Amino acid sequence: MKIFVNQMHRSTVRDLRREADKAHTEYWEWGSHATRMAIQRKVPFGAVREAIEHGEVLEYNISNRGTRHVLLGFITSDGLSTKVALDLDEKKISTCYQNNIGDKHRTLDRSQYLFNGSGGNGSIYRN
Repeated sequence: MKIFVNQMHRSTVRDLRREADKAHTEYWEWGSHATRMAIQRKVPFGAVREAIEHGEVLEYNISNRGTRHVLLGFITSDGLSTKVALDLDEKKISTCYQNNIGDKHRTLDRSQYLFNGSGGNGSIYRN
């Protein structure tokens, strides 16, 4: 089950961001899926690095394999929103993608989210 940032306590969001920072200083390994998606989707590796270093926590989930994932988002200088999913337990980049800032997430499967993705304020992401 995925949880949007607006459904988490501020301290939880802060702790997840700190964990991403801590692991980043050690080293984030590129998972094979993330590498394939970055190439296929033409996501610059520099944009992925920026999202890891400066991105905001957007959502959190426990994968089917039982590992904890956090989705970070960062708006790059070219006006695209870069999203990076990090496996906090395996210290791997799980996947990455970019979309326009105005993307309304029409293809988002809300059934995968706690409370069907509604956070009370109508917004699913801050960026």
